Amino acid sequence: MDRLIVITDPDCFAGEANLLNQLFKAGLKRLHLRKPGHGCDEIRQLAAQISPKFRKYISVHYHPDLVTELNLGGKHYSYHDILNADLGDPEYIVSCSLHTWEELKELQGRKIDYCFMSPVYDSVSKRGYMANRALSTVPDFAKGFPAYALGGINLSNSTETLERGFYGIAVLGYLWEDKENAVKRFEMLREEIDTYVC
Repeated sequence: MDRLIVITDPDCFAGEANLLNQLFKAGLKRLHLRKPGHGCDEIRQLAAQISPKFRKYISVHYHPDLVTELNLGGKHYSYHDILNADLGDPEYIVSCSLHTWEELKELQGRKIDYCFMSPVYDSVSKRGYMANRALSTVPDFAKGFPAYALGGINLSNSTETLERGFYGIAVLGYLWEDKENAVKRFEMLREEIDTYVC
């Protein structure tokens, strides 16, 4: 599993599908299509503009029916939704958003491929959303599980985050605050992580 995940800008913007296709061409292996406040039709329209060869690398939030309809690669759940979800034996990737290590402990034994833990640092995209100091270190029970740090991730703290014991990082604000340089920022993060892991 790749150690770098990108989450879409929460708002739709002109040229977004083209930019997402460029990120995939630059080596992106997992994109989270997350657009709170946008309807299923808007998400469907955006996903349909992404090259079919990249759709298996997309996990969708809020609109799980699109996974089958558009042949996407995964479903993402909130903590509360995954507690009640009948996951069965899915043929897609299952992920969830968590905010405490206790939540991860409660989900042990469920079919979850990875999780986001947030906020690890002060958020870039959500002003005033401050770091949860309890997430600063990965506890022993979670070290074998792919937990991705989310919240305030950027080039200067990416390897420090992996050193803390997180499996990988998920980025949102760092890329989308400078859309013109989003691909370049992604490539710099990719290089930084690859150098650290190797």
